[in-house]
Amino acid sequence: MSTTLGERVIEAVAALLESVRIVDGWLTESGSDVRREEVGVEIADGSAWISTINTRELALSTPSNAPVVRAVRRFTLSHGVQIDTYARLQDGDRPGSLIHRIAADHRRVIATDSGALSDPEGRLGVIELVSTEPIREGLGGGVIGVRTQINITHIEAWGDPSRAL
Repeated sequence: MSTTLGERVIEAVAALLESVRIVDGWLTESGSDVRREEVGVEIADGSAWISTINTRELALSTPSNAPVVRAVRRFTLSHGVQIDTYARLQDGDRPGSLIHRIAADHRRVIATDSGALSDPEGRLGVIELVSTEPIREGLGGGVIGVRTQINITHIEAWGDPSRAL
């Protein structure tokens, strides 16, 4: 079974986020437990950090005339990805300060040298930061959250959802 570009995008974003560890020079431990689906806040299981990567939206950019898409034999896709990081406040942590550190690490990890997302098979598409904001709903006492939304825009080969052009 071949892997779609969307699946590759999720894996590549997760791999970037997994590098976010204090020992490696980052501000937070956002990469200590990265999950590839939306799991909600399960931080009560003893973990201090949980990050999730999931699909937010998939937008097909088409010209106003569908036969033109077929004629050029490609789709331009904007693959929306949502990164949620939850952290349990430790002694001495200030919620506002921790929120800013997580947001800074999210922005830094997606700021690749090329401005694009890649995996071992090649370039997946251009990274666009859409928003970074605190998560306010559904959090228990002592837990904070930050949501970063990005778009990865790529051209998918006609008839082959595993290959970017």
